[in-house]
Amino acid sequence: MPDLLFVGDVQGCAQELRDLLATAGFDPGRHRLAFCGDLINRGPDSVGVLELARRMDALAVIGNHEVALLEGRPSPTLDQVRRQLGSSLEQWIGWLRSLPTFIRGDGYILVHAGIVPGKQPEECTREELTELRTVNGEPWFHFWRPSLLQGPRHRVRLRGTAHRPLVAPPRVGLGACPAPLVSARGILRSVSGRALSSRSHV
Repeated sequence: MPDLLFVGDVQGCAQELRDLLATAGFDPGRHRLAFCGDLINRGPDSVGVLELARRMDALAVIGNHEVALLEGRPSPTLDQVRRQLGSSLEQWIGWLRSLPTFIRGDGYILVHAGIVPGKQPEECTREELTELRTVNGEPWFHFWRPSLLQGPRHRVRLRGTAHRPLVAPPRVGLGACPAPLVSARGILRSVSGRALSSRSHV
């Protein structure tokens, strides 16, 4: 099986994503991309990100920015995405609509925002999986334990890596559950180590 490179919240930054892949030594023959949602919006080239993800046959889950586009929410940046997609908008809407809210893999669960403590991801709503931030005012991962999940007991969550490809992204933090060990270059060689979540700080 190929090694997985997990990338979170690219948010339309196609050139930064390409820089990240080059820095990580990404090789399509040996590696596979896995996107943690929010491929689009805010950045200048959402089309470039989507095209790369589809061309590379990347794994991907839906994020809150994709949900906002699918639901037709108005915003200046989403309007820009719609203009960028142009005549291909409906085609890309269909592709985004096909993305799952989570993926159970070999030793990991890929999800955009989080998993509600005490629930299986299959029991969570799309809103929870794409927007979860806190539980009773505390970061959700303070309550998360791998024993709460059956099957694969590791979870992968990265944010901001495409925006800051050469340094550890400031919004990525260390949680308390087993998850991937990530090298400074970004290639995940194993699914053991410490959890990563955007809701705490390194």
